[in-house]
Amino acid sequence: MRPFIVTGTDTGVGKTLVSALLLARLKASRRAVRGFKPIATGNREDARWLQQALGVGAASLDTINPVWYEAPVAPMLAARLSGHPLFLDEMLEELLPLIDEPVESVTVIEGAGGWLSPLGEDFSTRELAEGLEGNLVVVAANRLGVINSARLTIESILASHLTCAGIILSHTTAEEDVSVSVNASLLCSFFPTLPIWTLPFMGTQLQPEKVHELAAQHSVLLDDIVRGLLDRAGIGNKVIVQR
Repeated sequence: MRPFIVTGTDTGVGKTLVSALLLARLKASRRAVRGFKPIATGNREDARWLQQALGVGAASLDTINPVWYEAPVAPMLAARLSGHPLFLDEMLEELLPLIDEPVESVTVIEGAGGWLSPLGEDFSTRELAEGLEGNLVVVAANRLGVINSARLTIESILASHLTCAGIILSHTTAEEDVSVSVNASLLCSFFPTLPIWTLPFMGTQLQPEKVHELAAQHSVLLDDIVRGLLDRAGIGNKVIVQR
């Protein structure tokens, strides 16, 4: 089953929170799910969010996040600093066996940085998505300027003949500018066939251990997003339900 790949218009737009919340609601609906953060730099907090969302029986941190560099810089630079440059073939060799079994599971993969941020010597999330044949979920911060960044990202995805399953506008701060209330409708006018959802601001100093509680508080919206993404990917009726 083709994985969902959560990418962003930039770093810090809410990819980790969105990925974890989607996994938590998929888990709550008793679907078989897996989550991965293939590459991380600096710390492994993103991977811990996914691990907490997966709950009891979750894979180890090293499985969820197979490539980790301590240097808090772009993955390509961090790999060079480590003395072991990273290449796409190596990354796919690491990931493909993890997402192939069981094929009926829903897999959510969180990218690193923005859509075209360099992850290795010869790839970004774009090339990774091509290699994994993934369904892209685009996360963008709902603020002034998002129309430009979202259009650039989505048009690049479509030009690469990849599937965009949906757009999620996230509120990364409690402060709002005048564009916040109209960004979704304006984006819809550019991409009328793509589903677009808006997530509210969910607070500061969020903790991975609270992800299921947070997901439950916003269950109606998140379950609608999950259904929409599954339907868009054509896999809504092909998902194992765990008894």
